Amino acid sequence: MRHLMLGLIFIFTGAFTSSAWADDHSDSPEDSAVEANLSPVDWARENDAMNDRNSAFLHHADTIGEGNTSFSAFYFVFMGFTHSPNEDFQFSVHTLPPIATDMPLILWASGKYILTRDSDSVMSVVLDSVYTKDGDVNGGVFRLGLSGDHFVGAKGRTSVHWNFSFLGGLGDASILNELDGQFFIGAAGVVHRISKKFSLLAETWLFGAHRDGEFYTTLDMDGTTFLPLVYGARFTSESLSAEVLFIKPVGVDTGPLVLGIPYIALGYRW
Repeated sequence: MRHLMLGLIFIFTGAFTSSAWADDHSDSPEDSAVEANLSPVDWARENDAMNDRNSAFLHHADTIGEGNTSFSAFYFVFMGFTHSPNEDFQFSVHTLPPIATDMPLILWASGKYILTRDSDSVMSVVLDSVYTKDGDVNGGVFRLGLSGDHFVGAKGRTSVHWNFSFLGGLGDASILNELDGQFFIGAAGVVHRISKKFSLLAETWLFGAHRDGEFYTTLDMDGTTFLPLVYGARFTSESLSAEVLFIKPVGVDTGPLVLGIPYIALGYRW
């Protein structure tokens, strides 16, 4: 399995890197003129098939574009579809296919609606829900919050993305229903575009709760710290995107995985 994953990473890296070099050195004057008239927000939407997310965990505020549909797969296993009927709304459904016996049912549904959009920033309201059924276990969680995209500089090569959401329980088996308090998650990330088809990205998340008049976060859980750091690269085009990331949790020993836990995602838009 390790050799297969490394081989897939090598294939995607080579294919997209060579494509990026070709595109960056062979754009026609007409293509350059068209792209020069695009705002940073429009450019990102047009040239990245997964422009609506940093990873599976951090939503971007923008949609994939009016009339577009995309297929995405995380770890080549968790997969689903996203559709945007107009510029301001999109919805997604993902699941874990029954590729083995006794696998639990996991459904992840999400939607977003654009509140504001201009040439270099977008803000939206986002609703996520994850539902699991495995034997007698029947429940899940949902989150409701805001997401923002902010592009820096005239060409918008660097962008900052954030999300802040409140969490709630779904079903009797949800662990959140067994705990007292109000729960939240904050996430932030940055993307820097190296070329038309190659970007570097990083993100982190923070979980927290308000209980008995006090705030608690994963920066201090009984004297320990848990802070996921995610970093890696994304290879993009108008219809196909892939990202190779590593998740390095601060405060958690990842053993021989020096770079962190690998994360691979693919997206195809039409």
